[in-house]
Amino acid sequence: MKESDYKAFYDLVVPRLFEVSEYQKLMCGKIENLGKAAQSDVTQNDIHGSLTYLDQFTQDYLLIPIYQRWPDLVPLVEEDTGLKRANINNISEYSLIMDPIDGTAFYIRGDSDYSILLGLMHKGEMVIALICYPEDDLIIASIKDQGAWIEKKDGSIEQLAKINLVKMDDKRIACHYRFVKEPYATLASKLKKVGCQLTSNDNGFGTNATGILRIARGENCAFIAPHISLHDFAVPALVIQELGGVFRLFEYDGLNDLTSWSKPLKDYGSPSPKGANPRYRVIIADSEKTIDTIVTSLTT
Repeated sequence: MKESDYKAFYDLVVPRLFEVSEYQKLMCGKIENLGKAAQSDVTQNDIHGSLTYLDQFTQDYLLIPIYQRWPDLVPLVEEDTGLKRANINNISEYSLIMDPIDGTAFYIRGDSDYSILLGLMHKGEMVIALICYPEDDLIIASIKDQGAWIEKKDGSIEQLAKINLVKMDDKRIACHYRFVKEPYATLASKLKKVGCQLTSNDNGFGTNATGILRIARGENCAFIAPHISLHDFAVPALVIQELGGVFRLFEYDGLNDLTSWSKPLKDYGSPSPKGANPRYRVIIADSEKTIDTIVTSLTT
């Protein structure tokens, strides 16, 4: 893999994303009902087990052609499939980032706010982002230094406007659902005390991609998460960066240091697929000023 391959990667993956999204649409909201039709005492674990199979299918359906073309990529992907394990010892400057179904609770209920997140990372920085919304038949995409756009299933493309051209709601913040629950709820209350309104996955969006992309539409000035996996946010974060927004990673010291939001990290680092799933503290926003304001509110 090299920079000149980015367009080839994009062209290979986009049709495959649209293909697998059709399978996801067929099962959206039906996993629970199908299970109970077959067995009246089906449990929540059974339902999530069925969902895991669909996650795994989606992941490997996308990975197979990628690994045929670029066999050395490091698989920083969510599901523990045979294809991931077969490549777990890969050594490369490039890593694949994937969440096959982000917004699973919404997906099980049959709501439309779920997505497939797929991206490519080079030396700790995202360089390709693909967010597929199956129910809308579209992909929101970005390649580093090339902006961001929407590609529809019919092949039409619409460039996205820069964030500085959008009127921003500077008091509304989207957040990962953990941020409004203990032990992080005390942090959320600090933002509320200075007049911020918080919308989380639980009451406003399913996939983190939607919460983050609200910044591009001016509906939120920021997205904040205190403890989140790379595959949950790094892909839409690149889209926001390409539209003129910013993001800041913070050193994570565990639950005993919840107010440590003042030690920025340079990049995502070089996590290994053989290690524990790394978690990040992150703020994605329209500007550095917004991030500084949020950090000040959290740490005072």
